[in-house]
Amino acid sequence: KKREKEEALGEACLLTEDEIQNVILEMNKKAEYDRSTNRAIEKISSCALGEEPEDTLQALQSSLLSVGEFDEQNYVRYHKALQRAVEEKGQDLTLDEVNEVIEEVNNQLRLEKLFADGMEDINCRLRGGEPGVLLQALHNPHCHLDHIQEENALHYLSLLQAMAAAKAEQTGDPDAHLTKEEIQSAIDRANAQEVAVLSVNSALEGGDPDKTLEALLDEHLDLAGVYQENNDYYQEGLLHKKREKEEALGEACLLTEDEIQNVILEMNKKAEYDRSTNRAIEKI
Repeated sequence: KKREKEEALGEACLLTEDEIQNVILEMNKKAEYDRSTNRAIEKISSCALGEEPEDTLQALQSSLLSVGEFDEQNYVRYHKALQRAVEEKGQDLTLDEVNEVIEEVNNQLRLEKLFADGMEDINCRLRGGEPGVLLQALHNPHCHLDHIQEENALHYLSLLQAMAAAKAEQTGDPDAHLTKEEIQSAIDRANAQEVAVLSVNSALEGGDPDKTLEALLDEHLDLAGVYQENNDYYQEGLLHKKREKEEALGEACLLTEDEIQNVILEMNKKAEYDRSTNRAIEKI
C-alpha cells in the first residue's frame, strides 16, 4: 500500500492511520479466506481418500471455494478422480488442482455424451433407410468409427439393418441398439465383402474357372451352394451375366453379391440338369 501511494504521488510518503487501519481489515479478511480455503481443501482431499463418495460430494457442495461446476449425479466419478489425484500427489490438493480434476471429469462426461448421442443418431438413421444420411452419421468424429468408405454406404445400410433386426429378435426389444463394436464389425465386414466381390469380377475376366471358384469361396462372402464340380458353369454363367449387365448399362460394371448368388443357384440347377440328362442318355 505504501509503495502504491508513493508511486501515485511520485515521492516518498507515509501511510496515515486510517490507511493503515483499512489495510489491516483487508488483510484480516484475506487471512480468514485463505484459512477457510485451506480447511475446505483439506476436507475435500480427506474425503477423497475415504471410501464414501457421498462425503466428497458433500465437501464440494458445502465448500466456500470457487469450485467449478460439476454434475452431482456423477459424484462417484469426481470422487474417484480426486482420489487418484491426491494419491498421486501424496498430499492435499490446491484449489487450482481440484478445479483441474473437476474440469477433466467434465470433459470426459461431455465426450461420453457426444458419443452416446452419435450412437443414437446412427441407430435412428438405420430406420430411415437413406444410405447418404447414414454415412453422415457414421462419419461423426465422436463415434470413433474407422475404415468408412463412401462407395460402400448402401452395403453398410443393408448389413446394419439386418444386424439390428436380428438383435431385436434375439433380445425381444424392437428398439435394441447396435453398439459401436457391432457397427464397426459391420463396416469392416462390408468392406471385406466388397473387396471379395471385386475379386470375383476380376477372376471372371481372367477366364480361369479355378481362380473364379477360389474367389467365390472367399470367407468374407455369404454365398451359398458353391460346389467345386460346378466351377466351369459358374465361370460361364457369371461372365455371361456380367456381359449382359454391361450391355444393358452401356459401360463396364461389376456383378453384386446378390447377382452372383442368383447365378450360382441358377448354374447349380443347370449343372444338375445336365448331369441328369447325361445319365439318362448313358442309360439309354
